[in-house]
Amino acid sequence: LDEFRLSEAERKALATRIGQSLAELHEAGFSTPELAAKHLFLRPDVLAVSLIDWQSAPTSGVVPFENRVRWLGALTATLADELATPADRLRVVAAYRRAVARIRGTSKGVPKLAALVTECEYQAARVRDRSSVAAQRQPLSSAVPQRLVWLAGESVVVTPDLAESWPKPAVRAPYYPASPTPTPAGGQREWVTFADGRKGVVVRFHTVARVGRLLAAVRERPWRSPGATAARILFHLQRHGIPAPALLAFGQRTVSKAATESFVVAEPPADSLPLEYRLADPALPLAQRRALLSECGRRLRQLHDAGCRPDPDRTANDPLFMTSTAGVSVGSPFAVRLSKRIGDRARRLDLGEWTDGLSQAEQGRIVRGYLGAEWDDRAARKRWLRKVVS
Repeated sequence: LDEFRLSEAERKALATRIGQSLAELHEAGFSTPELAAKHLFLRPDVLAVSLIDWQSAPTSGVVPFENRVRWLGALTATLADELATPADRLRVVAAYRRAVARIRGTSKGVPKLAALVTECEYQAARVRDRSSVAAQRQPLSSAVPQRLVWLAGESVVVTPDLAESWPKPAVRAPYYPASPTPTPAGGQREWVTFADGRKGVVVRFHTVARVGRLLAAVRERPWRSPGATAARILFHLQRHGIPAPALLAFGQRTVSKAATESFVVAEPPADSLPLEYRLADPALPLAQRRALLSECGRRLRQLHDAGCRPDPDRTANDPLFMTSTAGVSVGSPFAVRLSKRIGDRARRLDLGEWTDGLSQAEQGRIVRGYLGAEWDDRAARKRWLRKVVS
């Protein structure tokens, strides 16, 4: 909001309008399970409020208050501190309560303001530590721009620099087959070259997910195809500054009541090679081998801190790490998965799996890279080495 240079009166008016708009939606019977700061679009000049991402928002007729406070708490949790003061947040909830009472014509059955604020704060505290929420709360000055161009709805979504060179029509092979075609579990892969000379790897999926879609509908959450999930992970890695293949395009389309086709196109770093190949090179100097192992430890720590873990179901086509002249990077979006909370036990398990088969000295090198400045803490160092190094 600071970029609009709002006065104090304008901030108050906008906070009030947000509360009123949400109350009007809920009172009209619309659920907002995806309510988050990134889905709330504002026009401060005319006090207009719009919401996006309605895939998982059925109209239930009556929206229970227990759901409303959970969604309001999620909005509070995802809203960066620099964008809204505690007074702004309180004003939203107060305006919400007043609007509900006004629409109903009575305050009977509407929680008191103090109780409503307390419950919203409780719900916000429950989700604030989740990696997806923490990512949204990052200061805007540190955020990496993530712009996309929709060429054919959600069937084809590309980055702006690729929009002009994308072939026409947008929905075409090799991103979508002429007719529904089964694909291997890990997807069907091939290289593509665009008119501007850029090269990427396209991974295509044909997915039948009756149970997954049903569960998503019951939980009031959007169901994501493998292609869309991979794009989400690449965006997540980019937001956290973790080197990974560059997302070029993705898309998904429904081909039947149970089947979906999807794809993702990513550009791996130039001259990249799976880390395992590099470490297996007998000509690799010892100093470079040690440096690579330490960097692997640092990269794994970055993944954990960003709320990601190595995916145990990754295939041989999806190495966790690649190496190039630029250093160690994540090899594939299909090699990692998002995890809401990663405790010490999970971290040690991932470290143990990654260091399995290496010598104790090399295991220690990875742990040292993982701990970073914590390595100087003798007690912490011994604890981690005892748990990981075998």
